[in-house]
Amino acid sequence: MLRAPVVETSSRDAADEAPRPWSWLGVAIVAACWAVLRLAMNREYAQASFTALVELRAPLPFGHRVLVPLLVRPFVDAGVTVTWAFGVSEWLATIALVVALMRALGRDLPSRAAALGAVLVLPILALPMLLAHRWNVFYPWDTWAMVAIVLVIDAIRRDRMALACVIVFVGGFNRESIALAPLLAIVLRLHSGTMRTTLAWAVWMVFAYAAARGLVAMTVPARGEPLHVWLGDEFRLAANLRWLSDPGHLAQWLGSIAVLPLLWWSVREHAPRDLVRTHTVVLVAILGLFVVANVYEPRVYGELVVLAWWVGWTGAWRWATGIAIESHDRPPWIAAYDRWAAITIALVAVAAALSTSGMRRG
Repeated sequence: MLRAPVVETSSRDAADEAPRPWSWLGVAIVAACWAVLRLAMNREYAQASFTALVELRAPLPFGHRVLVPLLVRPFVDAGVTVTWAFGVSEWLATIALVVALMRALGRDLPSRAAALGAVLVLPILALPMLLAHRWNVFYPWDTWAMVAIVLVIDAIRRDRMALACVIVFVGGFNRESIALAPLLAIVLRLHSGTMRTTLAWAVWMVFAYAAARGLVAMTVPARGEPLHVWLGDEFRLAANLRWLSDPGHLAQWLGSIAVLPLLWWSVREHAPRDLVRTHTVVLVAILGLFVVANVYEPRVYGELVVLAWWVGWTGAWRWATGIAIESHDRPPWIAAYDRWAAITIALVAVAAALSTSGMRRG
């Protein structure tokens, strides 16, 4: 693989590249503004109110996303209002997201480009997370789920697989999306390491996720259905596809995720090849969300938006600055994966959607 040339810098240049104290203060202020906006521009979900979440009596699947509610509960018991507790949690999660993404971007970009891209993720996330969508709800686990995805991908890319398993275990208490980690591990390591070792680590991640979810299920009473695949008497997938069949709705959906699929496609030749290969995992995740979530509720794509921005920003910066890109030399089977995997998944998804479009609750 070709790597960007390493440029030696003087100690003064290195000091100029290091973050300064005022820059961290700026991040903290921006994160505070973001947390306030998240609470002001969104609302509680009546069936899973803030109080119900903290008291662990919300219905599924919300009631089994316990990490943040458990962490803030001691402060709520001490007299802090639940809104303030979740607001502080959102502030800390936003800082963590910027810092984690900055470190992750720094693997492929200069430090200043990484810092800029990490901060700019917030205006991108404003489209799905702040606009007055049809279903604009604040959930305290959303931003932490983004942090978990960034951390686990960065750990996998740095070959720190044991750490990735720990992140999966902790993330399993927060939101189900961390279950994508085993697939991400396989895809990210297609061209590095041995497949046997990669599959072994992926299995350990599955165990870590299952252990976390099992502990939650054993300690928190289950109320309601864990997967909301029905919308009244209609299969949710059919309702979502019908909504998307309107060209205006399709444009609204694409705009709500910052048209990132187009950016990904445009810069894919300049972005790191291992990250580009995660397009299949992103596609699988989107298709899964079409089945269990509201397509017009774009906050559900938060983790995928961050990953798409990661790929898009890295590729765009490297294209704009002429940074050397990796060679496209790869084994034939990986070349076939790069070319046909997404198309195959899409065709299977279309066939499945057509077969279930007329389903009604029995």
